[in-house]
Amino acid sequence: MKNAWQCLVWCIFVLSLVVLGGENQLQAANSKQRQQIKPAKRASCIKCHDQWSDILPNTHQLVQNARFEACMQCHAPQGWGMAPLNKFDAHLHLTHLSNKTSENCFNCHQWKPGAGLTLLGVPGKYGAFTQEEFNALRQIYLSAVDSRFLDNRHLTQGVSCSACHANGVIGQVRNSTCLSCHGPMETLVEKTAPQQHPDRNPHKSHLGEIDCTVCHMQHGPQKIYCLECHPKFDLHFK
Repeated sequence: MKNAWQCLVWCIFVLSLVVLGGENQLQAANSKQRQQIKPAKRASCIKCHDQWSDILPNTHQLVQNARFEACMQCHAPQGWGMAPLNKFDAHLHLTHLSNKTSENCFNCHQWKPGAGLTLLGVPGKYGAFTQEEFNALRQIYLSAVDSRFLDNRHLTQGVSCSACHANGVIGQVRNSTCLSCHGPMETLVEKTAPQQHPDRNPHKSHLGEIDCTVCHMQHGPQKIYCLECHPKFDLHFK
């Protein structure tokens, strides 16, 4: 009987060593696997620029972290349709796209069809684009850098695309967004009032309120909508 109890205790001891050893091996394997998993890719200016002094003005405060997270602490992305200037956003796109050296959006962004565009290493998403919409978005950015249209004029003044487009870059620009910088409407009416024919004011139409973008094309030549019906009117853009 005594031998049986000794045998049972010995078996339990050996079994516990096996179980604990297996758990330790499993934990070690999981730890090793976690170490092998690469952290999420992050965008860093240093991968293209060796020195901060090459890209930051002399008056800029000292920055020790080269990743976008550090930049976004001060240069936070703005929401859609918020008219205030975001010179950091606009200048960043103008500078990189105009050089034709970083036309690949994925140097800084991450995206897949149907999902939102993200800035690597920075929380938040921008829109939700299909492949067709993303292609159009990329083409618009590339053309806006050197265009003679309002898209370029806004970018060079520090107005990013998201400042005007309310529902993603592909979304319609609302009149309220335009007027937040160029309004109020009463000011525009007074500014464009003709001296000889006050009833021919393009900002006080007999049609009532119409979309600003009917005349003010952002990615193409301007269009005077009044001339569609009144071709003899002496109206022109300044």
